[in-house]
Amino acid sequence: MRIIDRYFQQLAFAFFLTTGLATHAQVVTHESGIHLYFSEMDQTFPENWYSEEINAHTTPLPNIEKKRSVATVFSALDKYPLHIIQEHLIEIYIFEVLEFFNQGYAGTYSDNTLYMSNGGVAEGFTNGFIEQTFHHEFSSILWYAHPDLLDTIAWKKLNKLDYGDGGIQALIDDNDSQEFSEFHNERGFLFQYASSDLENDINSFAENLFAPTLEFRNALKKYPVLRKKMVLLIAFYTALDSSLSSSFFAELPLVEL
Repeated sequence: MRIIDRYFQQLAFAFFLTTGLATHAQVVTHESGIHLYFSEMDQTFPENWYSEEINAHTTPLPNIEKKRSVATVFSALDKYPLHIIQEHLIEIYIFEVLEFFNQGYAGTYSDNTLYMSNGGVAEGFTNGFIEQTFHHEFSSILWYAHPDLLDTIAWKKLNKLDYGDGGIQALIDDNDSQEFSEFHNERGFLFQYASSDLENDINSFAENLFAPTLEFRNALKKYPVLRKKMVLLIAFYTALDSSLSSSFFAELPLVEL
């Protein structure tokens, strides 16, 4: 899962249809056959997510944000070979607000479904942030489908800091910063939230691997331990498809958050 950075919480908390249809349609379909929805449908979430404890809550994506959301998500989808998308995803939901446990989420997933939010650029949901959220969540789906393709033993040996008790606990304890940190970079993590557990650690590299920022690339140059983790993750993606090689990732353009 990707939580919404506290900075944003404090503020307020190609292959798509024609422009007019993409703005007002309730569902848009990528060339892969993946459907993109903008509001809750029947059985959008697993039944237990509607429990009093989890309390899943959404608000529909405004029409004004649909065109940008579609273009950004489809651009992210197009970075993967078609068969990877078709084998691991069925549908994507983008809401204006996505909440669980009374907390705003940028994204999460369940089985072959990915959920995201877009509260608008003014609230920090830039194109780069939205795209990183997609790669963050999709990396979990891929990793759970192919756990043997990532050498997690070698990955964890690179850590110079023990993992925490997961993302939710990190949020409760106010240990959820997603700002690049020299302290964490030296110890094998991109930022504090990445050290909450193995999955969030992997997610943090995946989002920056597919949608790199200048800060990420500079951190890789400075910290060998981060480069070693990146090599392990690239090997995972190359095992999924040979086109997802180190040269492919090196040529991806930078994004701004």
